[in-house]
Amino acid sequence: MTFLEKGVRFIIVEHLIFDNKKEIAVSKKMLYLLLAGLFCLGVYGNAFANGSYAEMVEDTGSFVAQNSFGWNETPWLHLHISEQDASWYVSGTFWQGPNSEYFFTGSNGVSEDIWLSLDSGLDSSNNPVSWDTVKQLGDWTVDGTYVVVPNFRTGNYSTSYTVTPEPISCVLFLLGGGSLAFSRFKKRFV
Repeated sequence: MTFLEKGVRFIIVEHLIFDNKKEIAVSKKMLYLLLAGLFCLGVYGNAFANGSYAEMVEDTGSFVAQNSFGWNETPWLHLHISEQDASWYVSGTFWQGPNSEYFFTGSNGVSEDIWLSLDSGLDSSNNPVSWDTVKQLGDWTVDGTYVVVPNFRTGNYSTSYTVTPEPISCVLFLLGGGSLAFSRFKKRFV
């Protein structure tokens, strides 16, 4: 089962089909059919129609866009689905880290505003992950799609952010390195 199939299965089985934790088998053909349907809707749909947008924010519930996060901060994806499209929706989001490893988050609901983080994600082996276990310094890319179910309106979204080291870590590194360099310099020339 590919990573994309696992992501789609996560949306369908984990979020849509089982409310009381009963496992319902979804055939491989059904997953392929749904995946093909989502792809076609995403390709032929109108990307971010009617004022929908995606941005990275500092916390759930926040509306303040942020493109850079410190090592101890958790990046959140804020997905705003326009009022016209804010009916029942399904979304799937792929997070690509600096080392090209992919992670998946999915959601469904009826709200105009959705906040997602990797604290409720899956890795390529379909194992649960949290941001603290997968965070890496560097540039991250977040891509996804949503489908509004009653009228099958679709939208694609893409955003990116950077994880940087904490300033105090850099200062401590420079102070430590500077003191070592000074002590070597002093020993050589004194």
